[in-house]
Amino acid sequence: MRDLFHLPSGGPYLLSHSVGCLPRRARAALEAGYLEPWQQTGGAAWGPWLETIEGFRAALAALIGADTAEVAPQQSVSAALFSFLSGLRAVGGGTAS
Repeated sequence: MRDLFHLPSGGPYLLSHSVGCLPRRARAALEAGYLEPWQQTGGAAWGPWLETIEGFRAALAALIGADTAEVAPQQSVSAALFSFLSGLRAVGGGTAS
């Protein structure tokens, strides 16, 4: 399992929050899915980038038993919650602050 991650030197790595150890396969995926299209096509890289996002949405939908159209990846849980709440209609005559 240790070989799957880049581990910092200096002993065990016990953090498990959003800044866990970088998976070794992540670098290759980043280069292939993001950096190489950008390098090869410049501003036209949006096509490959959007295809990558659509592939992720389809894989996640299959994993959770949803339709791809029901999956909307967000940068964070906070961003997703804001997007969801901002789409709700205010009820009861109160004002948002």
